[in-house]
Amino acid sequence: MSLTPPQIEALDGIARAWPRAKAVIIGAAALGFYYDMRWRRTADVDLVVALELEDFPGALLDRPGWQQHPRKEHEFVSPTGARVDLLPAGPKLLEAGTITWAGGQVMSLAGMGLAFAHAESHALSDHRAALVAPPPVLAILKMVSYADRPFERERDL
Repeated sequence: MSLTPPQIEALDGIARAWPRAKAVIIGAAALGFYYDMRWRRTADVDLVVALELEDFPGALLDRPGWQQHPRKEHEFVSPTGARVDLLPAGPKLLEAGTITWAGGQVMSLAGMGLAFAHAESHALSDHRAALVAPPPVLAILKMVSYADRPFERERDL
């Protein structure tokens, strides 16, 4: 497992904000559940949540201490200082295939259905588990991320 106690606490806060929404860890943090990643730490946790855009960020910002980045609508900081990137991906968004943020940025959701369909449960502690996308799905998501914004995502290659 590769998450810090503040990151685990942030995941708990997200689960309390949206108790019925499936959430899956994606990105570099997910790799730590499958491989020894002590050589590479990630500064944030990327999470895809089965929510529609109209429900986002809603309940999360109603919780004390959560802060949303002023320009990057998907970036948050938890009350304990953990950075979390949240992507809403409810059924309507998955069908559309993209998110169009209020600021105009369009992000592809290609492959996110695979993250939900193939997520695996991993223990975070004796009493807490999280759903994590497996490596083949993460590889697809990285390819999509690069194709979406190649000049910003060159490191994803």
